[in-house]
Amino acid sequence: MGSASIKSKRGDDSDRTSLSSEGKPEVIPGNLLDGAQIVTKSGNVVTKDGVVVSTQQSDASLSTNVFADPEIRDFYVKMYEKARYECRHVFDADLTWTAEEEKKLIRKIDWRICLWACVMFFSLQLDRGNMVQAVSGTFLKDLHLNTNDYSHGNTIFTASFLVAELPSQLISKKIGPDRWVPMQICLWSIVAMSQAAITGRAGFFATRALLGILEGGFIPDLILFLSYFYTSKELPIRLSFFWTSLSITGIISSLLAYAIFHLEGAHGVAGWKWLFLLEGLITLLIGIASFFMMPASAVQTKSWFRPKGWFTPREEAILVNRILRDDPSKGSMMNRKAITPRRLWRGLTDYDLWPIYAIGIIVYIPQNPPALYLTLTLRSIGFSTFNSNLLTIPHTVVHIFTLLGLTWLAGKLNQRALVSSLQLVWTLPVLVFLAVWPGLITNQWGTYAATAVLLSYPYCHAIVGGWVSSNSNDVGSRSISASLYNMSVQLGGICAPFVYREDDKPYYRRGNKTLIAINVLGIFLFLFAKAYYVWKNKSRDKKWNAMTKDEQNDYTANNIATQPPAEAPPKTLPSKQAPHVHGSEEKTPLQAISHGILMDGIPTFSSHAEHRKHILIHTAATFRDFARKGFTEGQAGHISVRDPEYEDYIWMNPLGRHFGLMTAGDMICLDMHTGAVVGGNNTRPANAAGFQIHSAIHKARPDVAAICHAHTDAGRAWSVFAKPLEMLNQDICNFYEAHAVYADYGGIVFAEEEGMNIARALGEGNKGVILMNHGLLTVGHTVDEAGYMFGLLDRGCRIQLDVEAACAGNPGLKRNIISNEEAAYNMKMASEKHVLYREAQPDLDYIFETAGLDVVARGVDNMVIDGPEAN
Repeated sequence: MGSASIKSKRGDDSDRTSLSSEGKPEVIPGNLLDGAQIVTKSGNVVTKDGVVVSTQQSDASLSTNVFADPEIRDFYVKMYEKARYECRHVFDADLTWTAEEEKKLIRKIDWRICLWACVMFFSLQLDRGNMVQAVSGTFLKDLHLNTNDYSHGNTIFTASFLVAELPSQLISKKIGPDRWVPMQICLWSIVAMSQAAITGRAGFFATRALLGILEGGFIPDLILFLSYFYTSKELPIRLSFFWTSLSITGIISSLLAYAIFHLEGAHGVAGWKWLFLLEGLITLLIGIASFFMMPASAVQTKSWFRPKGWFTPREEAILVNRILRDDPSKGSMMNRKAITPRRLWRGLTDYDLWPIYAIGIIVYIPQNPPALYLTLTLRSIGFSTFNSNLLTIPHTVVHIFTLLGLTWLAGKLNQRALVSSLQLVWTLPVLVFLAVWPGLITNQWGTYAATAVLLSYPYCHAIVGGWVSSNSNDVGSRSISASLYNMSVQLGGICAPFVYREDDKPYYRRGNKTLIAINVLGIFLFLFAKAYYVWKNKSRDKKWNAMTKDEQNDYTANNIATQPPAEAPPKTLPSKQAPHVHGSEEKTPLQAISHGILMDGIPTFSSHAEHRKHILIHTAATFRDFARKGFTEGQAGHISVRDPEYEDYIWMNPLGRHFGLMTAGDMICLDMHTGAVVGGNNTRPANAAGFQIHSAIHKARPDVAAICHAHTDAGRAWSVFAKPLEMLNQDICNFYEAHAVYADYGGIVFAEEEGMNIARALGEGNKGVILMNHGLLTVGHTVDEAGYMFGLLDRGCRIQLDVEAACAGNPGLKRNIISNEEAAYNMKMASEKHVLYREAQPDLDYIFETAGLDVVARGVDNMVIDGPEAN
């Protein structure tokens, strides 16, 4: 499984063309001319905007997996590493999954992520919208305010909301929405409750300003957060759920107001004061809960209060890779990185998004004044406070269905502008009716019916919000554009209250005529945006297609991406070599090393039990291989492997059992968090020091399935220098920029802190670490990989020592270091997980042949494990 075809993800009202060759082999996207970041040998392109496009020369597989082109894959791998993208360790260009797995995962995301986002939005709307209920009581009378003061207060709120949008986004990108959003909710809930103490106009204006400042940026913060978990096709419908919660809040808040106003005069407190106090308290509780309900990312759902996390390692891998295949730019910026001034300016000057910002200013004005003055209008035509609040419910219910229906239709037709304009097509005839109907106000139920129909309009906010997100280049610009779009909406909200004026009430004839004009302008803006983006994309294609075939080929040939140079040169200069043509750039590493029949990579299994047996047998064989190679030292040394079913359980060797005698039935299963023995061999203890090291690394590196550690002669000898290895030969390039040094020996590891120190030294993405005065440690996606890499690291230390000795004895002897470019290429081709699994098999086959598979596997069928549900 992969993403949908690139063509299907964007309608022709998008300003970011992203065309696939599927179905249109003669068309090549014109934005190749606009300074593409790379043009691969297959004809695939990453544009300057970060959009992946394909041409008639490209492999059709790009339509389901943009990383099928090895050059595109390598381009983004480097981007993710440079950005320190928090999910980069689970990126896997070759990962596959079933449609059923994906559906099950999306349901889990909806339940865990989207539902709580809606709850948080409920808290926003509860506190910013309850003013409408408050004025249906004695709020204006008690504070000696008129409708103009009420309008000015709403304008102050909206202006403050607008001003805070961008600063809030900057804070959110710096510290992460999972921290900032709960802080926002808690802070504004305190201000919301303090409204109960308002005594006049000044307090009303002050609290309106504070609420706007604290609530500003909340919506784009949450949209950015949701984009971490949903594809561009899934996001609009989730945003429709998001804004549906606005309507549901309207229903719930109306019922709450109906109930709370029955407290009018209780303990000498007015009903509107009880409203602010009780609803503010609800919001505060939601804010506190949000600290525990918002994970930092898809791979960071585990914490002290949620030790199991929400997703299994496989679910994390599927979640991250489906998002990246849909939009590779989502890994271009880590979730706790501030937006630079340059990125901010680039977002502000992205003129192609300005038509959407103009839409945001205009199209939400026509329904705003009628909604804002609804309860006042109902009171003025004879409805009671209680009934005025209850009568807001029917149109809110209808609004939910029209919103969801409009969003579904946009996705079905893959059209944003034309479908969104149906909102204004709905409101226009009703506004005309309100402007000319002579029975307005005098006909109580007719007035209510007309207003209810108007406010049942299909809301296009989710569609346009998704439009902005999909047209943004990367995470940083997406957060900026989301803020600018919401600021444009708030700017319209500032203007809207001034349409209905004190001297125009109660009929607001002049105001409704103004709303008609604005409504027509909004329809024009949708049509203009549609025409603009269609024209822009066609003009790009026309430019490109005007070139001859030779000119197109020449452009492609002269824009092939090259790997950027390494940031730091090696300490010893490499030999001067001419650039090499490797001849395997378009093949996977396994394809590159296989001539004839393709070698199998890491096997898959039909059940966790079968997978567990395979792991335990191969772990026992790895121990025996270590013994054969002399990697033993008394009781020191240990190997651990993560259980395939229970991700928080690890299997380790027992203390005192010689490596050369290990069988699958000797292994002990431990809970990495508590240290409890939960299965396997219970006749021997585990190594306490080993558990501290291995558990810390497994917790810090969820991408690691196996860890090997031993005290070898060469490893201990080289470790005293506390220096990394030089790239002296082809094989050691498997560790190019992928091994670290822990240069702070802390004695035998009996304390948890020392294990954590070693885990930090290993870092993210590294495959090994040299432990000063101690030994070596390697990690891998399989125990086969970790074991092979350990032997390679030990031999690398031996070769380094030999070279150092040779050079010390002969000062004129020159060492030739492999260049950064060649080392990086070797690393890419030889250090891939499937290749490393295959590299280990000859040694393990030797063990199986000489010791006997039945001997190595002895006891594996007796390996009983207690799942977490048994504890």
